[in-house]
Amino acid sequence: MISDIPWGEFLSDLVAPSVAVLAALVGLVVTLSQLTAGGRLRKEADFWKQEAVDAELAQDKAVYQSLHRLAVGKLVARNGVPLRRITMVLGALVPGQLLLITGSQQLVLHPGLASSVLLALGAVAGVAGMFIALGEYSVLNFARRDVLLSFLDGRKMVADFDVWPDRTRAVAVLGRRGVVEVLLVSVSTSAVVLVVTASLVELLNEAAVIPPWLDTLGMLAYISIVYLLFAIAGSESFKRSEAWIHPRPLTAAANVPAPPAVPTENKGLL
Repeated sequence: MISDIPWGEFLSDLVAPSVAVLAALVGLVVTLSQLTAGGRLRKEADFWKQEAVDAELAQDKAVYQSLHRLAVGKLVARNGVPLRRITMVLGALVPGQLLLITGSQQLVLHPGLASSVLLALGAVAGVAGMFIALGEYSVLNFARRDVLLSFLDGRKMVADFDVWPDRTRAVAVLGRRGVVEVLLVSVSTSAVVLVVTASLVELLNEAAVIPPWLDTLGMLAYISIVYLLFAIAGSESFKRSEAWIHPRPLTAAANVPAPPAVPTENKGLL
């Protein structure tokens, strides 16, 4: 029986609900992101299309048409590479964080070699899961951008994004600096999870005592996260990767007029 295990009550009362809430929140965020972003882009595309129809100046019409193509291109990119294609990384993220939470709790309640080994395994799993999740999200955005640029430039669009995490692909997309930044946020986030869990366990159990080195780890983790915010704000992936120019110059491939629609004859009822 799980209740016979020293930390079984903790797993039942705190960890299991936390994992359920985490999974629900992730699903909710993914769903809302898909719905709100897609709906916003559709409204934006319709708005710019109507503005282009109503425009009286040629320059204004060209700008509105360019903005309309950009909004439609983003919709095409989202269709080619939907956000749900990175849900596979939850298989690494959630168990890793769960093991980290369990190891943190055991270290505070039952300090010893077994707890230290469990915490070490949880730390490795937590950092690895977070790194995989953030790396794959970056790869997904890169794949979407490739589809968007192919649409705008009139090239063939291919969405070859694989749902299975690929370390080589993530490293190629992130670059050396990006890998360091993602690793930093993975370590910092895992450290914060460890410290917060240990603090909660100490608060809920009078006999529990947090090891002194955890306080130092927590301070370093928070400092790293503050640094990371500045690092992300200054990174090329956060900034615009190209100048915002409209009307966007059309390439020769994109400037080919579409063939006229063939009207269908209404033969009526036979």
